[in-house]
Amino acid sequence: AALADRDGVLGPVPALPAGRPEQDGGAGPFRGAANAAAGGPLSYKLWEDPLPELVMEMLSDSTSAKDVCCKRDTYERLGVREYWLFDPDGFELRVPLAGYRLRAGRYQPIKMDAAGRLRSHVLGLDLYVRADELRFRDPVTGEELRTYDEAEDRADAAESRADAAERELARLRLRLQEL
Repeated sequence: AALADRDGVLGPVPALPAGRPEQDGGAGPFRGAANAAAGGPLSYKLWEDPLPELVMEMLSDSTSAKDVCCKRDTYERLGVREYWLFDPDGFELRVPLAGYRLRAGRYQPIKMDAAGRLRSHVLGLDLYVRADELRFRDPVTGEELRTYDEAEDRADAAESRADAAERELARLRLRLQEL
C-alpha cells in the first residue's frame, strides 16, 4: 500500500502555500506528507483549513536554520502532533532524520529503535533513512513502502511479464491448432 493510499493521508505534497504571517508566525510552506482528509485539496490555508497532524520539512542550506528553530516552535504552538526534519545532507542535524511528538503541549524527540527507525503515530509507520532516501515501513507487516520509482519499475516488470505470457499463449494456441 502506498502512503497516499492510506486513509486520511495526503502526500507527498510538492509545496503547500504558507499561512498568513500573523497566524503562522511566518512558518512558510508546509512540505512533505500532510495528514488531511483523504481526497482533500492540494493547497493548504492555515486560516481556513484544519491543522495538519504531521509536518515534514526537507532541510536545505537556505532554510535549515529556520526549519529547525522557528518553524518547530510555531508548529508546536499551533498543536501539530508530529514534526519531522529530513536532513540527508547534514545542513543542521547530526542525524539525517529527526522526529518530534507533541506531549503536554511541548515537542519531545521521537526515540530511534535498535534498527535505526523512528515510529510515527500519526502515519502508523516507521521512518528511516537508507542511502540518503527517506523510507517508510509498515511495522505490522514489516513491508517497506516502495518509492515512486520502485513502484513504476515493478509495474513495468509486471507489464513485461504479462506481454511475454500473452505471446506464449498465442504461440501455444497456434501450435494446438496445428495438431
